[in-house]
Amino acid sequence: MRQSPTHEEFHDKTTAHAPRHRLATVANLRWPTLATLRSAGTSKVVLATSVLSCLALATLANTHGSTGTRSVDTAAFSASDRMERANRSFDRTAVDAANQVLAPDVERLSRRYPGLLTYESRNSAGLELNAALSGHAFGDEDLKAFTPLFSRLVRLDLSNTAVTDASARLLAAMPSLRSVRLTNSKAGDDVIAALASLKSLKSLTVTGSKISQQALSQLRSHGVVIYGDGDAR
Repeated sequence: MRQSPTHEEFHDKTTAHAPRHRLATVANLRWPTLATLRSAGTSKVVLATSVLSCLALATLANTHGSTGTRSVDTAAFSASDRMERANRSFDRTAVDAANQVLAPDVERLSRRYPGLLTYESRNSAGLELNAALSGHAFGDEDLKAFTPLFSRLVRLDLSNTAVTDASARLLAAMPSLRSVRLTNSKAGDDVIAALASLKSLKSLTVTGSKISQQALSQLRSHGVVIYGDGDAR
């Protein structure tokens, strides 16, 4: 009866015609010996399947650079690679420098209002203030406390807060605002008039508010999308 090939014989035969750049990966695999597999009751069919699976994985792992073949790395990590390339497109030094300037104020206000203040992203010096987390406990004086950070606020959520039209002048002093939420808030037309002066504003949510359509028309004329009472629901 013809004996099964030894591990060394099988390795020689299966790698004889393989490209040079793939041999190292195949050779470095931890292959089980025939004796181990036989002692475990492994059949020849299972053995052959296991060996072929190892070869297939090794070949795929080394296809990077092969003509007309997509790398497994690229397929598996394309999303993270794109994100990393996007991160590198930012001036990390400039962002860190900008963050450092207001770091004391950010730290102080974060202690006073835990969880309300966050950075837009690690690649941005922009800040987001989610006062909605405090509900009616957050009023006009609380918003005023964030004055040192007004120039850096890009998103502001005043939903369900006690902020009123008395804070209109405060919102007018936030030149970087892109998104504002006033859902079920006490803000009125004066706040909208203040927001109309902001060239950066892109969207506004007014669900449950008492803001008039006439006031909102000022923002619509500037291309601001209104959520909850108009352009987008």
